[in-house]
Amino acid sequence: MPNSFYRFQPAWNAGFYPDNQITSNLLNEVESTIGAWLPGFFTGKTISELIAGVQSQLDVYNTFPYFGDFKIVSTTAPDPPFVDYYIYVRNSSLYAIDNTQQILIFGQYTASTKVVVNATLSAFSPGSYSGTFDYSAIPVEAEVDRALQIVEQNGSAFFPMTYSFNSGTNIATSGLARGKNWQLDSSGNATRLPADTLPKQNARTFSLAAQNAEDRYCISMMEKVINFSFTNNVPIEVRNYFLEFSLPDGWGYTASIVAGTYDRLYLQLYRDDRSLLMIGRLDTTWLWQRFISDSGSNDYTYFIDYSSTTALPYLPLASYQWLYGDWYDMEFVDFNAGCFESQEFYAMPAIPGDNWQFNVPSDSGNLTGLTTASVGLFTQDGQFIQEVGDAVRNCCFEAYLPYVIVDGSAPAFDDWVSFVDTYLVTTPLQFFFSNQTANYTGLTAGTETAGQIGAIAATLPAGTVTTYDKQDFIDAVAALSWPAGIEVTGSVVSFSGSEVVELKFCNYLASEYPSIQAKSIVGETTFFLSYIKSLCCEPQQFQATSLIPAVASGCYRLGLYNLQETGGSNTCELTFEFIIDSPEAYVDSINTYSPLYLAFALWDGANLSQIYTQQIPSTVPPSPGFDLAQIIDFANGIPGMVATYDEETAYLTYNWTVTVPCNQEFSFRHLVLNEDDSIEDLIFATETQLCTCEVVDLDAYSLYSLSNIINIDGSDCFSTMLEFWANDNSIAQGFEYFNGWKQRVRLGLNGGGAKPVIEENVYRQSNGVHRRPQNKQDLSLDLHTDFIDPETQLALVDATRHPYLVWNNKSIFVKGDLDVATIQDFTTQSSFETLAQVKFSALLQGFQPKNSSCLTC
Repeated sequence: MPNSFYRFQPAWNAGFYPDNQITSNLLNEVESTIGAWLPGFFTGKTISELIAGVQSQLDVYNTFPYFGDFKIVSTTAPDPPFVDYYIYVRNSSLYAIDNTQQILIFGQYTASTKVVVNATLSAFSPGSYSGTFDYSAIPVEAEVDRALQIVEQNGSAFFPMTYSFNSGTNIATSGLARGKNWQLDSSGNATRLPADTLPKQNARTFSLAAQNAEDRYCISMMEKVINFSFTNNVPIEVRNYFLEFSLPDGWGYTASIVAGTYDRLYLQLYRDDRSLLMIGRLDTTWLWQRFISDSGSNDYTYFIDYSSTTALPYLPLASYQWLYGDWYDMEFVDFNAGCFESQEFYAMPAIPGDNWQFNVPSDSGNLTGLTTASVGLFTQDGQFIQEVGDAVRNCCFEAYLPYVIVDGSAPAFDDWVSFVDTYLVTTPLQFFFSNQTANYTGLTAGTETAGQIGAIAATLPAGTVTTYDKQDFIDAVAALSWPAGIEVTGSVVSFSGSEVVELKFCNYLASEYPSIQAKSIVGETTFFLSYIKSLCCEPQQFQATSLIPAVASGCYRLGLYNLQETGGSNTCELTFEFIIDSPEAYVDSINTYSPLYLAFALWDGANLSQIYTQQIPSTVPPSPGFDLAQIIDFANGIPGMVATYDEETAYLTYNWTVTVPCNQEFSFRHLVLNEDDSIEDLIFATETQLCTCEVVDLDAYSLYSLSNIINIDGSDCFSTMLEFWANDNSIAQGFEYFNGWKQRVRLGLNGGGAKPVIEENVYRQSNGVHRRPQNKQDLSLDLHTDFIDPETQLALVDATRHPYLVWNNKSIFVKGDLDVATIQDFTTQSSFETLAQVKFSALLQGFQPKNSSCLTC
């Protein structure tokens, strides 16, 4: 794993099971509870008291042991003499991906007294979610990963007691049902078995009181039992091994064997306020699941209800709960520290307008199986603010055209005019996937190349390009419809003595067909027309870019996420209708206001909006003012409005459909306005309507990971930009560099003035005169960092080892060690801090004064 300046850890993902399923089932339980409670409660209550009552029901499910995080969203709509009300109960993360998952209580209350008239609970159906994810690694798997790395380095290592390592197969087998097996593969990499192919699901954790020495001793006992079970499949012998241990004062134990299709062991250790339980299930080999309870209850009969044929790990029988009765799954528990722990970290500096580029390994970014993600700015506690960039797992296959290969002839670069006339004007040019990895140079090219053809990727129709302008050809190829998100660009380059077109096919990750070739069929002969410049790679790291926005100074995080559909909206449509039964009198009354303005508008209770006006014509003879047809034409020219006159009934009807913001009340008003849009008179107004629409949930995204903290400060004048990269299509310090990629970060790094560094040869002549036959000069910069944490120190070391390094727009070369300046007297608090300054010297690249005795050359 390379050392990165911006380090990501898996984060909550709103779209991942099992949280959605548990929340949905819990919501179903809440619906049943409210259904039993509501009929006997609402009578005589005001709408505010009803909402407060619903909230009191939710409070039960928002705390231990459910943690439902349910919220109320309520809306109303006037229905004189009543008001219609709608009370929604939602979990925002679940509702964001499935807007059917909400409880609805609706009815009416009296407008004048606010007293509820009726209350109805809509039917609710829990959703079903399978999710696309791999299971999160439990904490002990990080220890296994590290142990396998040590095996690769030293040949052997100590493994956690809950794992068994086979040095022949290099497989570490888990004794825990929640843990995956791990293997050291042939390349020396530690991987999970089976290998992850998707982002990992979220792992909800719970905080319990800190462990004491006795707790740690008892947990160690449990681990030893698991280790013993790797070599013993006899339940009674495993139980007896457990009973051999002595217990701390105040601790007790229970041990029982439950026979069945698969034998199970229930081993428990407990004291007054803490119980530890481990359940083993024997299916050829043992697997174990560990639990902890701080409820004071030692009753584990809850787990006896599981069938022996149900494989571990057990999920809660009551699926609407987060817990197994009073028990937590120990792999999802965080033990709070017994004392304050200083969280020392270095917040990476940022200035609004910074344009960063950095690598994100798929696994640390929790991006396994993805090819793209968005980069967002988040608050320090993980609340989304805005998108600031993107991350892509991108590589480009490159080819030159025209390079003609035909059976029986040696391949060669053709001239461009012949290429256009022969292969583009009268025949289509096909681009096809190929497993060809090298350019052919012999005389049987057609036969060999034809056998490597895959599916057609795109076709340039005959006659699309008829000019000899190479850019026309590039534009035409780039505009084709390419599959799988492939992006095509091109340029004119010089190669092998010819001016050719270079095409780049980016975002192309197909391993079965590593190249894209071009062919054209003239008569009965197939001509292959492209030359492989460089093959596409299989990148494992994302190239992320981000533009730091202008936000308030403070601490933030970068997050990797993808948006989801919310099903919501910020607006809705309302339709108003008004009927005028005396159109002649209506027109006459309007004309009395000449030369003011006739207007149609919306009224929100305070302001007019969507105002459409037309000046009322003069009524001074011979001008007659408005007639009915003119008013109808004016109205029908307004977006969404339909004005009709029924000659039979002599009714004039206005229908107006408008789009308005959510959760606001509007009425349709027909008015006479003054020149400054002030109201002169009201002709008519409809009843008020409420715009009610599904809420757009701002949490509607899949959040994969969050970075370490960044500190955005526009007044920062110490930090500087650092750029580093390697040769194209290479790896340096664990970072991948493809397609001209460079990393660019901001770091608290600065330095003093430059000083010359001189290397010279000096000799002394016999007459005492000194001579300098050779002289070399360099300019050295002394640089030092802010106080940075160990992870950032390692990232800086790796950056300085890259072949190309630019600091503050100066190309530099760092030679030798980097000094970490720490205080070692251990007499003050700062002696124990992990933050430290790094100091080093760098040579300015390309600095060499002219040193020649020739004045005229």
